[in-house]
Amino acid sequence: MQIDVAFCGGKRLEKHLDKSGLRVPVFTVVTAIFNGAQDLERTILSVINQSYNDVEYIIIDGGSSDGTLDILRKYEYAVDYWISERDKGIYDAFNKACHLITGQWTIFLGAGDVFHDTEVLAKIYDTVQDVGKDTEIIYGKVSLTNNRNTPLKSLNRPWAQMSDQWRGGRPMLPHHQGVFLRKTILSSEDPFDTRYRIAADSKLIYKSIKSVDPVFANVIVASVPLGGLSTAPKYVLATANEIVRINFELGFTNYPHQIWFYLKAIFKRWIFSFAGDTASKRCIDKYRRLTGRASKWNL
Repeated sequence: MQIDVAFCGGKRLEKHLDKSGLRVPVFTVVTAIFNGAQDLERTILSVINQSYNDVEYIIIDGGSSDGTLDILRKYEYAVDYWISERDKGIYDAFNKACHLITGQWTIFLGAGDVFHDTEVLAKIYDTVQDVGKDTEIIYGKVSLTNNRNTPLKSLNRPWAQMSDQWRGGRPMLPHHQGVFLRKTILSSEDPFDTRYRIAADSKLIYKSIKSVDPVFANVIVASVPLGGLSTAPKYVLATANEIVRINFELGFTNYPHQIWFYLKAIFKRWIFSFAGDTASKRCIDKYRRLTGRASKWNL
């Protein structure tokens, strides 16, 4: 159940502002959530405990009914702005947040995602100081963890090692929980294309990268639990269909890779249909081990 009535709060409404008025921070952190109370608090704590404090924090809730509002109210002394109201999905929530952003660089952290340590933003600030005015994306590493909170793999490498490579049916791009976007990318009316319900963030990042190379910071930005729509067997074919559409829209082609990726997505979805979520995840892990890779789900 979603709550239709809008609630909001945070420091902006309480006018806990600098003497100069609404400040222009270096960083904005955005969290979109819906019925994720069990994960939200640790995300909030990882943001507000950063040693670098020139940070704006915005939380967009889709009208949760599970206790999320209680957590938002508990921490509204430290959150710049939060709102809870019905929305049309995560990218609609992101677009709402973009109209509220004042920071120069924005990162989107999901509920359950956490900054890797308290020095992340201080380290990224050092990179911010060195990039040119044309740079639109700064990104660092992401530590992917399994369902036992054990590090599974490290994502993102220097751009020279990722550029022109293909993975997952598309050109490689920085994993989005390690990405900081310059405000200019998010300044259009609706920067996230809500026709895509799983991969709109990928499209936004691709469009920028086609114009100017991103800048890599050798920093572990976030620890992120495995999960979400894009990795769930139930949605693997829906994800593949969106990737195909984005590739066509932006002119990316690598037919052998794309065909093999799509055939695997069909097979994974077929296993899920007949055997269910747990069995399909076990099959995926077995295939990964047979091909020399670490297990993903460890069930």
